Amino acid sequence: MNQRITLFFSGLLTVVISVFCIYLLRSQGIIESYELELLDWFFLQRQEQPVSEEIVLVTITEDDIEQLEQYPLSDKKLVQLLERIIKAQPRVIGLDIIRNFPVVDQNLSTSENQLATERLQAIFRDSNNLYGIAKITNTPLFPSISGSPILEQAGRLAAADLVLDKDGVARRGNLYPDYKQNHIQGLGLAVALKYLEKEGGITLKNANTNSSKICYLPNTEHENTKYPQSGWLQLNDHVLCPLTRKFGGYVTHSDSGYQILINWRSCRGTSFPQITLSDILDDNFNRSLIKDRLVLIGNTSLSSNDSFNTPCSKNTGNTPKQMAGVEIMAHLAQQIIDIAMGISLPINAWKEEVEIGWIVLWAILMQLIFSKFLNYKIIFFWTFSFITFIFFGVCLYYVNLYFFLVRGIWLPLLPLWLCFLLQYCLTCIIFSFYRLKQNNFYLELKVRERTDSLEEAFKKLQNVQQKMIAQEKLNFLANNAVYLSHEIRNPLASIKLANLISTQYISNLSKIKASAFQNELATFTEILDNCNLIQENISRIDKIIVRLNEQGESNQGTLIDCEINEVVDESLSATIYAFASRHQWTKSIEIETDYTTNLRKVQLYRLDFERALCNLIDNSLYSLKQKHDKNPDFCPKLSLTTKQLGELFEVIIEDNGEGINPEDEKKVMEEFYSTKGIEGTGLGLFIVKQIIEGQHGGKLTLLTKWQEFCRITITIPCSLS
Repeated sequence: MNQRITLFFSGLLTVVISVFCIYLLRSQGIIESYELELLDWFFLQRQEQPVSEEIVLVTITEDDIEQLEQYPLSDKKLVQLLERIIKAQPRVIGLDIIRNFPVVDQNLSTSENQLATERLQAIFRDSNNLYGIAKITNTPLFPSISGSPILEQAGRLAAADLVLDKDGVARRGNLYPDYKQNHIQGLGLAVALKYLEKEGGITLKNANTNSSKICYLPNTEHENTKYPQSGWLQLNDHVLCPLTRKFGGYVTHSDSGYQILINWRSCRGTSFPQITLSDILDDNFNRSLIKDRLVLIGNTSLSSNDSFNTPCSKNTGNTPKQMAGVEIMAHLAQQIIDIAMGISLPINAWKEEVEIGWIVLWAILMQLIFSKFLNYKIIFFWTFSFITFIFFGVCLYYVNLYFFLVRGIWLPLLPLWLCFLLQYCLTCIIFSFYRLKQNNFYLELKVRERTDSLEEAFKKLQNVQQKMIAQEKLNFLANNAVYLSHEIRNPLASIKLANLISTQYISNLSKIKASAFQNELATFTEILDNCNLIQENISRIDKIIVRLNEQGESNQGTLIDCEINEVVDESLSATIYAFASRHQWTKSIEIETDYTTNLRKVQLYRLDFERALCNLIDNSLYSLKQKHDKNPDFCPKLSLTTKQLGELFEVIIEDNGEGINPEDEKKVMEEFYSTKGIEGTGLGLFIVKQIIEGQHGGKLTLLTKWQEFCRITITIPCSLS
């Protein structure tokens, strides 16, 4: 029951963490670019649409510019172009070319150019269905550009401003680029509304803010803003929802003006029929293509630098093909016409609260499904959960695609995918943790049962192994001690004799007062010092040989029952006497003994154990002497303690001498390492350790503090059988 409650709250915590992380990523704009990429992908999934029957493009291509050998178009050529288009009786003409000053033709006289300019101005003034452009917004990088004063005065001047996202892609259209300073409509909106005047009187009107069809704006910045009239804009029953900072996947974009998402007609094939400038001027075109249609005139040449990336650009291979500004305006105009005619819907997005609720709903559903696999094995849980994640991810993709293409609603798909992925990872981690915890519990029970039976066997095996290793080392020393002593003593005797003769010879030479030797006295003294050094090291080698012989003799001991207090006391007495005789040190030492009485007998290799104790006591006495020699007021103390701890015995030897230097502490148990200089052999503590830990299966513990104390604890089992 407790585990179910824990898993329930773990699942709830997983949902909360996942949704919060996704909300955080989205609100900070971290995944904005990826959501826009996915939006572009939705546009690319549209099937190829028939060529538009409402709009036709008149394009100025690179070939046209090369043929005319002049750009921008002169007033004469522009007059010819407009007259032939007007003669074909279009419903609306949108001139996507800024014309705010006369452009002369180099091949004409001044009077002819003047007549052409006057004729162009007359066309601007008299053609009620002709719209020109200007750039309305003013920024340091892209300043505003005025349009034709005649068209502006006639109320037929539109804005050609485009809105680009941070990745340089045009996805939004601006119906009113700068509503705060003027009410100039965007070119796409202006020509579309003019076209719709003959379609049953469809006009743009203010939306009823109480209407159930009104779109929701998460940012209240625009709720009371007065656009050209008041409120939001509406065509028939459809509100053109202005795009704000939290519209769908948009977070960090600029929402100036009255922006809407452009509903691209199709990214496959040709969306609008096109006629080139040369065909119009040569009168080589079908006038039925223009009659009663919306005609947009603009430049599509690369040299005009009026092309932009759009979602459709990604359908043209590795090198995106840009779309001319006039064609982008055509898509925006076609979108407005289709909305007004009921052919398509404006692209809208849900409230931010609704989107969060949508994500939470799916997250809970996914978590409930994940919880159904909790009783499976880990590998099956991972597999089934991953399959579920993929399945729901694909289903949501098609649900979003349906809502977008059919209902015109941009749903949060990428946040849901990321939420599912985060849920899957967190659930796998939590499930694995609890499953491992459960398995660990059962394993601990089984291990505990086996540990009790194996622990004793392991200890026995370890003790036997240590004994065997130590015994092999001792056997090696014992078997080779006599041989090594014999082999070393023979050449050592010769070295000793030669050194003695050399010493006597040099000493005699030093006593001669002949003038011939006076200059060599310093050399004789140096040689004599070297001879003394050789003699000291010969003495050290003699001690090593004696120790090897003793080890060879002691290894023949047998295991007997002993009184531990008796062994310690005898070793203490013998060592103090031997040390005092050897070093002529008569200083009174304060000796404290704390022997636990009524101890049971312990099995020992007595001779070897006594040798180990004597070595340790001798080291303590040496340390006390060294400290006393440096400080005559020092009071040396030595204490020995014995105690029984269950099946173990402890012997503690402690002194207040110099202790052991921290640099030497880790090395004192190694063979041939000595802290006594010329007086030590480096075998004492090494052999002691082999005797205590190897032969007797015990433990030798060292605790020391430099210049304060040294404590050595010997721990051995009561029985070695």
